[in-house]
Amino acid sequence: MRGRRLFWKLFLGHAALVALVLGAGLWLENSRLDQIEGEQIAAVPAGLAWMIGLIGLIGALALAFGLSIPWNRRIFHLTGAAHRLARGDLSAPIDPVGSDESAALARSLERMRERLHRQLVTIEHQGRTLKSLLAQLHEGVVVSDPDGRIVLMNPAASRFLGVTTQAVLTGEQGLVAPVEDHIRNPTLQRMLLPDAIAEGGDDEKRLDVPSAHGLLSLLARASEIVLPSSGEAASLGGSSARPVKGRLLVLTDITELTRAMQVRSDFVANASHELRTPIAAIRAAVDTVLKADLDKEAEHAKRFLGVLARHTSRLEALIGDLLDLSRLENPAAIYQPAVLRWQRITDDLFDRWGGEIKEKELLWRCDIADDCPSVFANPYLLQLVLDNLVDNAIKFTDSGGQIGVTCRCRERSSEVEVTDTGCGIAADEHQRVFERFYQVESARSPDSSSGARPRGTGLGLSIVKHAVASMNGTVRLDSAPGRGTRVTVTIPNQHSSLLQY
Repeated sequence: MRGRRLFWKLFLGHAALVALVLGAGLWLENSRLDQIEGEQIAAVPAGLAWMIGLIGLIGALALAFGLSIPWNRRIFHLTGAAHRLARGDLSAPIDPVGSDESAALARSLERMRERLHRQLVTIEHQGRTLKSLLAQLHEGVVVSDPDGRIVLMNPAASRFLGVTTQAVLTGEQGLVAPVEDHIRNPTLQRMLLPDAIAEGGDDEKRLDVPSAHGLLSLLARASEIVLPSSGEAASLGGSSARPVKGRLLVLTDITELTRAMQVRSDFVANASHELRTPIAAIRAAVDTVLKADLDKEAEHAKRFLGVLARHTSRLEALIGDLLDLSRLENPAAIYQPAVLRWQRITDDLFDRWGGEIKEKELLWRCDIADDCPSVFANPYLLQLVLDNLVDNAIKFTDSGGQIGVTCRCRERSSEVEVTDTGCGIAADEHQRVFERFYQVESARSPDSSSGARPRGTGLGLSIVKHAVASMNGTVRLDSAPGRGTRVTVTIPNQHSSLLQY
């Protein structure tokens, strides 16, 4: 419709201009002829005059039509290009037609389109880069404006606070909902509000927040930042566009660190308690023996010497287990594997524990699969695993019971299984027995027939867990009260050709 209007305007304008020029020429020529005296000019018939006028009019219209079409095309082309630029459509290039002023205008518009296109590509790339970086950050990031509204929240912060980013983005012009609508924790609200500094708000705070996976420990750090101004003044580049101050909140998940610190604190407390018990018993026994008359109370002194021996052995075992656990947790420790013969491993194992097995009248059974003569593992780690498993089996199996070691191979791993017919462990305690100093008192308490069982250090299965992890293996516990215990250790095969151990 606009193109048609423009065409008729140009056409009528050109037609009027041509008609005016033609009429003026005819009028001047007629005036000149009237002033000529003495010449004999035949009168021009009226019909011929009308015919000449009609031909002139038709010529004027044709000339106007010929002039209007190219100008209409050029102006329509430039108008369409300007409308596309106004809409933000920078995809179609603007081709200049001719070499006049309209072509120069078309070239200027094309240069502007290319410049805008490059700037838009740069802005989109920067936006995608920023969005990708924020999405990959493990720390949560929340930004609020001076009005107390959230203007940015990355996925990590949404996950920590249990808020979906889509639910937050509800405002106009990129603005989002107020802080109070989506952040329920009052401490975090105060840290994000613009008057946090004036009210003496904390810049750093440690807090626990509930989540779908349990309680999260977060370290929240807030600071003041400068945000670009928004609104009409900023978009027009006016002098009233001033930067505004907002609040930046960074949330760091320190749940694992908090748990590790708690484990360390519990470990120190438990180790101190476990060490204090035998030391106190040894101190009491020594004081008693020193005050006793050995000539008259020899039997009494002998009994306390037995207490000394028993608690000294326990103290020695506890210190040895602590040293083993310390070595296993050393990140700088390197354990080189080697090809080990199962037969030699089990023979050495029985040599170390055969005396206690015979003393307790237990049946020893060893089964090595024919297709599995060796295993690829570190000798020290494998010995730690088997010694602790066999030690537990001996302690918690009554006389006449049975202890077994089975070695077999899978497609990509080797397995060693230590079984016993002892008292067993309840299913709800299968995970906790691998904790340091945890001992199952209910399942492994003494009964009337067996008497008091020797007390362990509570570190055996924890050592097994760490040693197996150092070999990139897994450990599985299968046990039930009154049905015995089976512990299966799986070691992945990484064997190249190495010398046999």
